[in-house]
Amino acid sequence: MLPAGVGTWPAIWMLPTDWVYGEWPNSGEIDIMEHVGFDPGVVHGAVHTKAYNGLIGNQKGAAVLIQDATSAFHVYSIEWSPLKIDFFVDNSKYFTFDNEGLGWEKWPFDQRFHLISNIAIGGNWGGLQGVDDSIFPVQMVIDYVRVYQEPDAAPSGSITFPQNGDHFNAGDKITISVNATDGDGTVDKVEFFQDDAKLGQANSQPFEWTVENSYSGCYTLKAVVTDNDGFSTETAAINITVGDSCGQAPYRIAPEPIPGIIEAENYDLGGEGVAYHDNDAINNGNG
Repeated sequence: MLPAGVGTWPAIWMLPTDWVYGEWPNSGEIDIMEHVGFDPGVVHGAVHTKAYNGLIGNQKGAAVLIQDATSAFHVYSIEWSPLKIDFFVDNSKYFTFDNEGLGWEKWPFDQRFHLISNIAIGGNWGGLQGVDDSIFPVQMVIDYVRVYQEPDAAPSGSITFPQNGDHFNAGDKITISVNATDGDGTVDKVEFFQDDAKLGQANSQPFEWTVENSYSGCYTLKAVVTDNDGFSTETAAINITVGDSCGQAPYRIAPEPIPGIIEAENYDLGGEGVAYHDNDAINNGNG
């Protein structure tokens, strides 16, 4: 139940705990509820990011009229997933902020945040029409604060082939298979990795990726399972050996073919047959 009176500015809001992307507004802010006393009953929900904030005039948010906001209890809440943040009053949704998938400048909400509940008096918004000194004392009455995590929100997955410790001959075709499920939705994709190098991706059953011509070395394989709500789970890693040695190995189990495009981070010191394999003796590149 919110305080009444010109000059009051109660809020339930969230700030980043670690400020990973820099100072405000870069690391984000989520305003679950804001109310200014000079505009009684109008409740606001909003987000602030580097790309969307009030300083540059394009803050993302919405407002809803709650006639008895200062005389009755109401439930102010959000539902926050990797894909969107929904804003509610009394379980009625009035605003959605979507993750556009365009980087942290528009979606910094992949980090830890903490909850704040306070009443400001005056300020650059609450004090726009001054402060009525006759209203005091004022209070925001809070019945409860609850935070929930859906128990089945994240999908599950495990690598079923190869097994940890398996050995292959150089040149073998290796098909990596993952068992992936989601208790409250569907699996959207499974990404396959050697260490942090992405090998490939499967978007439907069977969730598999094949390395056609493996090269000698020791490899750590893992997969990341993502569901239709954007929640992700990383499988336990497994270690396999190809050939007779754990020496120099290519970046993604098999050499990159030449002619072709090799990004700088994909090139190691192995040379011909390890880092890359030139398909012919002619330089067909542009440089």
